[in-house]
Amino acid sequence: MEQIASIILKYRIVFFILIGLLTGFFGYFARQASTDNSIEVWLNEGDPKLDYYHNFIDKFGDEEFLIVAVNDASIFSSEGIKLIDSIAKKLEKLEGVKNVTSLASVFKDKLSSPYFKDILKKSHGKKVIDVFKEEVMSDHMYLNNVISGDGKTTAIIATVEKGSPESRMKLVNESRNIITTARNEFGHEDIPKDFYLAGPSIVNAELDRMSQRDIRTFTPVMFAVALVILVILFRNFSGVLIPILTISINTIWAVGLFVIFHNKMNMVSGMLTPLVFIISLATTVHILNRFYQEAKISRDRQRNVVETVRHIGIPCFLACTTTSIGFLSLMVSDVGPVKTTGIFIAAGIMMSFFVCITLVPGILSLFPVSRSSSSGSTPRDEKLENAEVHGMSTFVGNFVNKNTLWIFTFSIIFVGFAIYGITRIKVESNIFESFPENSEISRSTSYIEDNLMGLLPIEIAINAANTGGIFQPEVLDKTEKLQNFLKTIPEVTTSMSVVDYVRKLNKLLGKDKSNNQVITRQKAIDYVKLASLHGDSIVKSLYTKDNNEGRVSVRMKNVGSSRYQEIVKGIEQFIEFNFPLSIGCTITGIVPLLMDMQGYLIESQIKTFTLAFILIFICITLLLKSLRIGMISMIPNLIPIAVTLGVMGYLDIRLDVATIMIASVAIGISVDDSIHFLYRFKKEYQENRNYYVSIQRTLSGVGRALVFTTIVATCGFLIFCLSSFKPVQYFGLLTGVTMVSALVADIFILPSCILLFKPKF
Repeated sequence: MEQIASIILKYRIVFFILIGLLTGFFGYFARQASTDNSIEVWLNEGDPKLDYYHNFIDKFGDEEFLIVAVNDASIFSSEGIKLIDSIAKKLEKLEGVKNVTSLASVFKDKLSSPYFKDILKKSHGKKVIDVFKEEVMSDHMYLNNVISGDGKTTAIIATVEKGSPESRMKLVNESRNIITTARNEFGHEDIPKDFYLAGPSIVNAELDRMSQRDIRTFTPVMFAVALVILVILFRNFSGVLIPILTISINTIWAVGLFVIFHNKMNMVSGMLTPLVFIISLATTVHILNRFYQEAKISRDRQRNVVETVRHIGIPCFLACTTTSIGFLSLMVSDVGPVKTTGIFIAAGIMMSFFVCITLVPGILSLFPVSRSSSSGSTPRDEKLENAEVHGMSTFVGNFVNKNTLWIFTFSIIFVGFAIYGITRIKVESNIFESFPENSEISRSTSYIEDNLMGLLPIEIAINAANTGGIFQPEVLDKTEKLQNFLKTIPEVTTSMSVVDYVRKLNKLLGKDKSNNQVITRQKAIDYVKLASLHGDSIVKSLYTKDNNEGRVSVRMKNVGSSRYQEIVKGIEQFIEFNFPLSIGCTITGIVPLLMDMQGYLIESQIKTFTLAFILIFICITLLLKSLRIGMISMIPNLIPIAVTLGVMGYLDIRLDVATIMIASVAIGISVDDSIHFLYRFKKEYQENRNYYVSIQRTLSGVGRALVFTTIVATCGFLIFCLSSFKPVQYFGLLTGVTMVSALVADIFILPSCILLFKPKF
């Protein structure tokens, strides 16, 4: 390492220029970072179910939609219809909107319908709008769809093409502008004035907006907190400037590299920046801590830098390597964003080591360092400070030495309580729970689901090619029974298929005939064609042009993944017992695909954590050349994981796409401190062969750096608990818990294990 230190000093200007150029390069791409929290990113390309869904979209059209709900008692008035029509026409003109269904479009369809004209003739002078209201309110095709049961809320439903996050955000913003304009134009007492905007498109855009806002808000605050604490702890210019500089550079490099490979930020990859923040901060603080210790011995900057790199270079490299290996284990995950994020966190950590080990010593060699610089105290206070540091290490060492068995026993009991908490963790995904209850998206969703329809789309594709097509009487009968079954599910608000149109038109056109009218295949086809001719665009999306396949489009209220899976299982069982094998039925859609992914979460968590644990254990064993030490070292690394997961269980924080990485994050963070402690302890023990003295000297040497790193990182992460976005809150809280428990484990439990088992170094 002395040779490496000499190279760093000799070519420090070259390294400064190289790092500066690379920072500019990565910074160019980092500025282009964008966010995509759409549920498609969680699906695995090549999955047969995903391929089937894409094929379904090609046949029937997109299922994504947004809803503008208007609430007021005067909906059924000329001004009310005018308002609805105005909003609908503006939505139709937006890029990405395929078609719009509203009460105004239904009104136009009715006016052109011979059947409705016949009703008007028999209405004995009633107003057209009143007759229209009676017809719509008595038709289940429209009730709790475009109009609420009390007739006071209507929905303007826009079917949306799937597009990029940017196009989706643009569409949502333009939709909000349309609503704002409508409020201004029609905002007087007699016109509807309560508006709600919701739907899958809004959810995806809102996830992106809130996560971007939190990153812009809390990342600078996190840096500010680190700055304040570094000032308090180091109390000198270099101790503040250098960590902030290295953290900034490493963050830019990590984000830039992530973007270069055409990746976008999401709830999981958002962990990239704070995790690189932690590791680069820890590496920098360890280097500074050692340098300040050397500065107490000598004023020779060159000598201090060489000694610092010689002593701290290897443990920093080992810590970064083992931590990177831990995150690389995420490559075996079945969840795409988790896999990608693990790779780039590992790459970011190794890049941060290069920056820290070259930039920090190079800068330190330029600073005039006094012997008291590490503490900011005067020279005459140096002995007192050393006595205080020694006293602190002696206190901890004595406490551990006298209570070794008690500490170890207590830690086992504590882990037992944590494990009980782990057993309470639930695998549950409910995207709406990510939003605050008082947020616009939550209030709009609740209102629309309570008054109109569910916003969770599910599609049931029916393939009747082997039985003559979707319009065969037998197929229509089975489909109708399926829809009747769906009505018995409390969370299902509506379902729609060609059966609705066939039964409706058969009733209207055959009302004066026998009730036992037989609906033949040709008659059913004629009925849906008749509906299409009268302007109903929805019916065309319910069957394919060859008439072989159809869909039952279902809307459900928002439910968690567990309840959803129960519902889907019930539907599948009904289909199995009521549909012949010749009629194929497949439940598909983005939401079903996402819910199916819940089954991968536990499996991915177990696989990635197990691999990380094994790889880190092997690395530590090889590095310290002792199987026994490797086994002992994993004890304090398991405790933070158990504590963090236990907190999840006790606080009812669900395991979902936002928290799936927490075990790997925990072991990745905790192993860093363990490496520094064990490496320093090994050096101390080889000199004096006394476990107790070696622990004291180790705590005196690296304990201060461990505490500094933990305080800065914990305070920084706890800032994220102030976010209005729950996944960000959970990440901040759980990472803070991990940091604190890792520190406690490394300064109390790890020394206790060493004293108890006395491994040979």
